[in-house]
Amino acid sequence: MSFNLADFREYYRGNTIAQADGDTGDSSQRVGTFWVLLSFLGVKRDKNIDFYETMIKAHEIVPGRYRRSPIQDYWGSDPTNFSRDQQSILTLAFAAQGDKKRFKDSMFAVLKRGGFYQNFLRGTDDPTKYWKVPDFITLYQLGLAIRGLDLWLLYPLLLVIDLGLFLDLGFRKTHLWDADNMFAQNLFYASYRYPTPWSRIVFHLYGLTDFTERLHTYHTTSNGIKPLYDLYVAAYDRLRGIYETNRFDRVVIRIIKLCFNDKKNNRN
Repeated sequence: MSFNLADFREYYRGNTIAQADGDTGDSSQRVGTFWVLLSFLGVKRDKNIDFYETMIKAHEIVPGRYRRSPIQDYWGSDPTNFSRDQQSILTLAFAAQGDKKRFKDSMFAVLKRGGFYQNFLRGTDDPTKYWKVPDFITLYQLGLAIRGLDLWLLYPLLLVIDLGLFLDLGFRKTHLWDADNMFAQNLFYASYRYPTPWSRIVFHLYGLTDFTERLHTYHTTSNGIKPLYDLYVAAYDRLRGIYETNRFDRVVIRIIKLCFNDKKNNRN
């Protein structure tokens, strides 16, 4: 699967990436996804620093504090609507692109709030502005910190944390329809940066699911961005090609094929 960055021009609005319908309520996550996936394709911020900085600063209020949308007088510009789903992907982009200053600022801001995220108001565009309990940090964020800050001495913790990827793989279809939009990029990074046997096994099992079909459905509707789907597929294909040169991965792939072929034969 090939892609062309020029395909994103029609989605570029206000120094960010808008959805197909022009909405920018999830643009911080879209920008994060964009730079996460580009990192797996060898496109780094240091070679595109002005473009990267323009997009990130559009969502950055002060170091460690962000907003969904840079469009003023729009509900997404209110930082109290900035949820974990938004910040976790943006933080993932900082890790994947080696932006350690912003990565630290983002993580420490959450820790200074006692592990809570910014969204202390109910809902997103809720006009009543009722208070709510903000989203809370998850164990996965610890794994992201280990990978993003090169804390290799804590690698044994990843062997425990990454077991949760099996649960995410099993429950992905029971979650919201955007589950793969979140899970895929997190899995790609976990399988690429300080990989564990579990992250690589789940990566190969994931390839047997319908995740590309679900991503295609998600990104070809009004709230999707078709070129992002193309980036997902291109990133997956490149990572799979890299992993297939590794002896461990070849053994895993062979075992998975044997197991699933046996299941198909038994059903027949």
